[in-house]
Amino acid sequence: WTLITIAIIAVFALFLIYPLVSLIADGFKEEGSGVFTLANYERFFTKRYYYRSLFNSLKLTFAVTVCSLAIGVPLAYFMSFYKVRGKTLIEILIIISMMSPNFIGAYSWILMLGRSGIVTQFLSNALGIRTPSIYGFGGMLLVFTLKLYPFVYMYISGALKKVDVAV
Repeated sequence: WTLITIAIIAVFALFLIYPLVSLIADGFKEEGSGVFTLANYERFFTKRYYYRSLFNSLKLTFAVTVCSLAIGVPLAYFMSFYKVRGKTLIEILIIISMMSPNFIGAYSWILMLGRSGIVTQFLSNALGIRTPSIYGFGGMLLVFTLKLYPFVYMYISGALKKVDVAV
């Protein structure tokens, strides 16, 4: 087991730690000469475009986390402590949604709710309802939340199954 542990640590170091360390080190090097400098980070934080993109990414991450928790935790609670009809089917569908690649989910949402999407056209033509755009912050929030809440559900439901019923 010692040999296997050493091999696993070596693979981990080779494919995760080495690329991260080299990426961070390259961030401190001047382009062309390779001299150590903080100019890259100074340029990043002085240009509005760059630090706004970082802020927007962090804002989206926080919002998706909150929304995923808001869906996943109550769903896991009710599925763990109450008798729900079709519980097995719901859990199978949640697991299947976790297995699909992210780009397929995003593309599917664009096909349904994009400018000429199926749902968008139906709501517009048949019912006269104008839907908000899927492109932008709201669309990314929807897609990421619906893609990531199953992970919250699985973790929380696994933890709740270990809790004593008397508690």
